[in-house]
Amino acid sequence: MSRVNNRGAHFRRIQFNTKERVLADRWEKENQSVRGYCRDNGILQDLFMKGTDSALHHPYATHVLTDRERMITATAIQWLGTSVGFDWLEGVLRECGYKLVKESKQLE
Repeated sequence: MSRVNNRGAHFRRIQFNTKERVLADRWEKENQSVRGYCRDNGILQDLFMKGTDSALHHPYATHVLTDRERMITATAIQWLGTSVGFDWLEGVLRECGYKLVKESKQLE
């Protein structure tokens, strides 16, 4: 699986927005095929894994994601780092009883 497959439609924008960059980078990292992690599929494909086949005793995909589906999902994840997306996410977390507090960075 190529790393490009897990990038959003507006990936170039990450250079201007730290939250978008962090979300996009983390999403890309979590969706790399890593042996022994998320059944070697990455976090998104792992959502579509089920049970085991009888012959090999390995989980099987109920749906194999396309590059387009990966791009659409990555675009939504990156959107969470925009001012509108982050406000939405913060509102959802608040409804769940959470409060986001930005940590102050210590100077070196």
